[in-house]
Amino acid sequence: MMVRRRQVRLLAVVLFFCLMSILPLNASAFQAELVDAIKMEAYSTFHLEDQKAILIENIRLDLPWASGTIVLLDPNVTATTPHMGIFLGMYDKKEQRWTIAFRTNPQFQTWLPDVPLTVFNETEKGFFSNPQRFVDGLALLSLPWPAHESRYMSQGPHNYNGGNVNPLSSLDFTGGSGGVYAAREGLVQVLCGGNKVFIDHGDGWQTGYYHLTALDPRIITGSFVQRGQYLGQMGTGVGCGGSATGNHVHFTLYKHSIPEDLDGKVIGGWIINGNCFIRNAETICNEGWVVSDGSIGSGTSSQLQATPNPIPASTILESSTIRWNTGGIFGQVYVSKDGAPEVLMTQGVSGVDSPSWFSPGSEYRFRLYGGSQKAILLKELIVRRTQSLIATPQRLPASVSLTSATIYWSTGDGSFGQVYVSKDGGAETLMSQGSYGVDNPSWFSPGSEYRFRLYKGDQKAIILGELVLRREQSLIATPTSIPTGIQGPIMINLYWSTGDGTVGQVYVSRDGAPDTLMSQGSSGHANPSWIMPGSRYRFRLYRGTSLLREIIIQ
Repeated sequence: MMVRRRQVRLLAVVLFFCLMSILPLNASAFQAELVDAIKMEAYSTFHLEDQKAILIENIRLDLPWASGTIVLLDPNVTATTPHMGIFLGMYDKKEQRWTIAFRTNPQFQTWLPDVPLTVFNETEKGFFSNPQRFVDGLALLSLPWPAHESRYMSQGPHNYNGGNVNPLSSLDFTGGSGGVYAAREGLVQVLCGGNKVFIDHGDGWQTGYYHLTALDPRIITGSFVQRGQYLGQMGTGVGCGGSATGNHVHFTLYKHSIPEDLDGKVIGGWIINGNCFIRNAETICNEGWVVSDGSIGSGTSSQLQATPNPIPASTILESSTIRWNTGGIFGQVYVSKDGAPEVLMTQGVSGVDSPSWFSPGSEYRFRLYGGSQKAILLKELIVRRTQSLIATPQRLPASVSLTSATIYWSTGDGSFGQVYVSKDGGAETLMSQGSYGVDNPSWFSPGSEYRFRLYKGDQKAIILGELVLRREQSLIATPTSIPTGIQGPIMINLYWSTGDGTVGQVYVSRDGAPDTLMSQGSSGHANPSWIMPGSRYRFRLYRGTSLLREIIIQ
């Protein structure tokens, strides 16, 4: 506890003398209040625990305004806490207190037009007021050294404090001429007593360069650098903590000032895959010499997307738009259907395709590979139908014979499912199972109704889909005429359906007599055995008072 208190007192002393060397003499009365306000707002904004060490730098004061940066020296903070923050402060003379707004606070943007150029220069005000800084664009990064030069990667992807806990956002480079250069143009913040340069590139991306020494005199807070501009030399400076046993640069990628995992990113034409750098046929893992050919990478991860996905339920072939981007290297997109071998669909650096061969009841697996030998799997995507249970035809044709239909089904999320069927209200029986499928049952008998249900899992607990198959609106008899030479009554088969599940009635009249009710329901099958030769029988199918069908047998 005593050691902890000494650390806190030492930090306060360091901050006091640091500010004394930066602030104008007539502002000394505001030092303590300003420091306290910055610390309090930092704890609140970045969700810090008490007593976290904060380094306050780059203070510029022109009352009632102030600006500056903070760096969090203790990495044991919540996962969403950035390494550094830029703030504006305004002193309220009436309340005699400072109000601090970090860049993520809307108040920062509100104050920005009124801030004098002594607090933020024209470059900074223009940069911070550009809404493009807050979007998710392409980082478009080069390697942090000139083309045709190389640096030795002494440590592959690791987190910002040297460990292997995600995000693995940093790389260590050493060797070569020792010079460190900007990976892209952007606004500079010099931090950690001059040992770190932080560059905001816009489009939501930033890069950090730690352990630097002998900075170029033009590299100061508020300056704007160009891609490839010299920053300084690799060194061992640890103004923000950590350690360095030999001259190197600790290069870090940030997104919206938060360390961003490097896996899948493309920097300077090299794609980072796990702990390896890969370019064409060359692979460097963990450590090795990395050569710059001057390429500009996307800086973003490779992409493989389908729209829509899942594909809407349908009984016909459908299309989906496949968008893909390797991030800057040559790649190939392969596709397989229902677990079959992969086939090449397209290739290049990026592209958009709209295949229209997605058949219902099937599953398609797309894979985006880096290079031409399928050596690096960058992205994988599965395209399915939406949760569905579909039949075609949706009504069985009017017929006196057995008929087939095609049943397409999918749980929609790849989970296990079962399809049950019942006939004319009878008990359900299992027809098929799996995550999706196609069946062609040919046992649909005329005059019957079939109910299909798709269940999630194997316990019939959740119904995902249900459909009923009936005949089209029909009234059919076989035979269609009374054979000649028959002396006694004969039996016929009579099939009927209203076609939409509504209740209907079948009436019959003999030789012009009034209709009499023979049967009713939405569909049915009857076998009248009282058909006499020499007579004329009229059968009529009604829905309410509406006559749907009529047949004559004589």
